[in-house]
Amino acid sequence: LDSKSATFHFRSSNYLPFLSLSRYSNLDSTSPYHPLLNNSDNLNANVGTSTDFSSLNGHQQTSNLLPLRVSTWEHIRYLLGYCLYVWNWLLVGFLFLVIYASARVFVPLYTAQVISGIVHTRDVHQFFESVLFMSLLLLIVTLFGGLRAGTLNYTTAQINLLMRRDLFSSIISQEIAFFDQAQTGEILSRLISDCETMSATISTNVNILLRNGLMVIGSVVFMMGMSWRLTLLTVIVIPPITFFTKLYSSYYDVSFSLSEKTQKTKSDANRVAEEKKSMALAGFQWVNEFANNCILVAILSYGGHLVLSGRMTADQMLAFMLYQLQLGENFYMLNSVGTSLMECVGASRKVFEYIKREPKIKLDKGELMPEKVLGKIEFCQVGFSYPTRPNTHVLKDLSFSILPGEVVALVGPSGAGKSSIIALLEHFYEPLFGQILLDDYPIEQYEHRYFHKIVSLVSQEPTLYACSVRENILYGCEENEYTLDDVMKAAKLANIHNFVINSEFGYETKCGENGMGSHSELMEQPEGLYNKLVKRQLLGNANNND
Repeated sequence: LDSKSATFHFRSSNYLPFLSLSRYSNLDSTSPYHPLLNNSDNLNANVGTSTDFSSLNGHQQTSNLLPLRVSTWEHIRYLLGYCLYVWNWLLVGFLFLVIYASARVFVPLYTAQVISGIVHTRDVHQFFESVLFMSLLLLIVTLFGGLRAGTLNYTTAQINLLMRRDLFSSIISQEIAFFDQAQTGEILSRLISDCETMSATISTNVNILLRNGLMVIGSVVFMMGMSWRLTLLTVIVIPPITFFTKLYSSYYDVSFSLSEKTQKTKSDANRVAEEKKSMALAGFQWVNEFANNCILVAILSYGGHLVLSGRMTADQMLAFMLYQLQLGENFYMLNSVGTSLMECVGASRKVFEYIKREPKIKLDKGELMPEKVLGKIEFCQVGFSYPTRPNTHVLKDLSFSILPGEVVALVGPSGAGKSSIIALLEHFYEPLFGQILLDDYPIEQYEHRYFHKIVSLVSQEPTLYACSVRENILYGCEENEYTLDDVMKAAKLANIHNFVINSEFGYETKCGENGMGSHSELMEQPEGLYNKLVKRQLLGNANNND
């Protein structure tokens, strides 16, 4: 469409699809299609210039991007739900992890025996025996630790792929108004970086949770066997640390929400939110460090008393201390799971808003697919405003009719509503009130893919995609619907056949980006190759009777 005029065309029969974005068999999407043929003298339209209004006949538009807020645990449940899709790989990884953790839990015991053989017994046989067992354990730990990491890394990649598919499927199913309001950079950020961060966080935290959970159980069993009194003294610090971890996680979640909101207001407010989050982290780490140091002093004091009183050997005391250090490390890693999940939840909010967002225009409610379409178009008291500018009246009480075979030119200044009429006729948007009819049926009653095969748009500034000339000409057509002969006929009608066959790879020559679309020769072609390829050349095949 030109800023001063518009031309529609409509084919009464033998129509062919032109552009369709439905390359995925399980996805439907709106797209630009072939020319709309029509022309009428009885164009009676109130095409309004920009006028402010708050409501139209009781209709009021709301924001296109409605916030979707769910609880933190709902987010975590949704995140972990992706793990069910790769349960088989998780099961294999879990088996490797069990072997890894089982071997790792024996390491402190044999470490204590090696030290005892050097310091106390000075028994060479016991020393080498302990070293041998410890070496075998470390070999098992290394082997199955690597297998565990490799399996879970593959799982991370699969989860990332699933998330991106869900997000991409949701994005391309949205109505045009969604893209009018959403920023391209934000959508790409969610699709590329946020999905990767989320999948890595899920896989990593599942790994940490299972690995350290098993090692905690094994360590406690060994510690109970050495001294149940010292074990009780060790675990007494767990409840307060767990409480402060939960408190910090809740604060972090609130702080992230505050930071997300203030990013859209002032940088100073955002800085305050970051400072509060840093203070909370410092407080959490201080409490955690203080508790660990206190329990270490208590174990040394009481354990020393047990050794001196003969109720515990020095070797057992040494092994217990090593298990206690390992237990503290495991609990620290388990505590980090909560913090990491809160970070992941914060990053996932916008992603899930996109994934769960329902398109405002339902593409599956139309079922009408008549064998023959005449091409009568009617606008009946149509009113419209763009979702990004709900208070600006673009069209108001617009009425006109176009009979089959007529060609109509819309003439008017920029902003008068010419492009809006075409967008409404393509069903890219829905009017606030009134109806748009095709052969006396509302356009929303037509089956979506069928409708866009019979009604389509040719842009004044078409795009060459980064694929071959043949694929550009066939872009949007059903697979195997047309042969190379059909493509060549279309190219001849567009006067580009000779240019294409004289290129190095003929119809397989790449266009766009680094292909032949970047060469200056294209600009020397009559009317330019860009228009030629995209102006519905396939209408000129043997079935064409325009």
